[in-house]
Amino acid sequence: TNSAILIGSACISALISTVYHIYYLKWYNFDAKSCDLRRLLILSSILPFFGNLLYARSYEYGYFSTAVIGRFLVGFASADLVNKHVVVFFQPKRNASLAEMAKLRVYQILSIFFALLIGSFEFEERQFELYGGTFTLNFETFPGYFMAFAWICLLFGLMFHPFPANKNEHVEVQKDTSDIPRGDPRVLSTDHDYSYHALEKTLFARSASDATDGDDYNSIVESLESSRIASPDQHHDDEKSNPQLLFTCITMASSRTSKLVLQNIALSTTFLVYGFASLSKEMLLTSCAIITHRYFEWSGTNAGYFLALLAACLLPTHLVTSHFSTRFGDRVVIKRMLILMLCGIVTFVNYQGLVQLFQDITNIFRQDTSDKPESKYYDWTVGCVQYISSVVVMFICSVSLEGISLSLMSKVSSKRLNRSLINCTAIAPVFSLLGRLLGDTVIVLVGFSHRAISTDMVNSISFILLALCFCCLHVVKKHYFFLNGK
Repeated sequence: TNSAILIGSACISALISTVYHIYYLKWYNFDAKSCDLRRLLILSSILPFFGNLLYARSYEYGYFSTAVIGRFLVGFASADLVNKHVVVFFQPKRNASLAEMAKLRVYQILSIFFALLIGSFEFEERQFELYGGTFTLNFETFPGYFMAFAWICLLFGLMFHPFPANKNEHVEVQKDTSDIPRGDPRVLSTDHDYSYHALEKTLFARSASDATDGDDYNSIVESLESSRIASPDQHHDDEKSNPQLLFTCITMASSRTSKLVLQNIALSTTFLVYGFASLSKEMLLTSCAIITHRYFEWSGTNAGYFLALLAACLLPTHLVTSHFSTRFGDRVVIKRMLILMLCGIVTFVNYQGLVQLFQDITNIFRQDTSDKPESKYYDWTVGCVQYISSVVVMFICSVSLEGISLSLMSKVSSKRLNRSLINCTAIAPVFSLLGRLLGDTVIVLVGFSHRAISTDMVNSISFILLALCFCCLHVVKKHYFFLNGK
């Protein structure tokens, strides 16, 4: 339960960081200098450096709150959106393709695998003094100190290594993006003039039926027109010094984006599947250490090796999913993966605990006051093999659903949404983080619940995933015709 709280605190700060990056990048839309992107990356390195130090030092202090604060600061390292924009910004337009994003994804997968593998090492505990303080290096503190060292190395690299010149400065701006696939990151940087000056064409281009307050709308347009007359530097300063106009623009952009998403049945269905995939993957990873220790008495090292094995499945899963998506189509792969996900959830169920629950069905909602109200029995003698096989199947399905949902999302999103201030590139990370946060919240609620029906964590998780998977499969079948991606 405490591990879910630690992981969930990082998800909250990651969500805050992502929303801030969306505001920053979409508001300036590459109109800022390269040093502005450098500031975002430096900020995303300083906070996790101190967060990892606090997380490691919490072992010395003995305060759980210190570990939570450290994990909260670590969540601000979430800068995937900034990294993708950096790749697009510093690559020529003819090279800023999906291949660059795929290469970045491979690096992320390899870093996840090696991080889990390094965090599983066990060694003899050592103590050393530095600047008058005593530091303990053992199995619990090593990941925090190691990541703090990695972040400080990255910080020095960002501060002293010169950023490459913008390779798109002397390239003629192409107004027509019809030849670029929808959802391609190049769409974000195709028009460098698409910033505050173009808001009245995109953000405020509403029909008369949508305009509920004409006076406010006209006043905003007049403010934009007056700001156009000013010099570019003065205009740029006015954008940042007018918080009321900023809030109005972001609010109207959010309202317009929500309408475009809800009106597109295929896109809303894709977002639903993407959120479910993020939620299920987070629940599986977060509960792994708890379940393996409770039912099988695994050590933290064994749980780390198992998570590293799951991380090793990421790259092959992406490659196989891409192959089947090209051969059979995105909607076919989504439907088949949801069905396979159902099979994995059914295998995941603890039938021995279910039998024991039915034997005392009249008291399933009673308050359990025992010191350890959790169940420790998992399907007699095959529980370990059953758990490993089912988790591997569900994890592969979740990863496949995430990748194929992003692919379908780029195909079914409209051109109006791609040109919007808040588009799919900005919405997808928010949906992913919300799914992760919801998954951690479910784990915490199950852990703190002392009702007899929730004493078996495996069945509590499996029933929730089973209900959500059925809902997603029903929606996909209902709107299967619209998920053709054409």
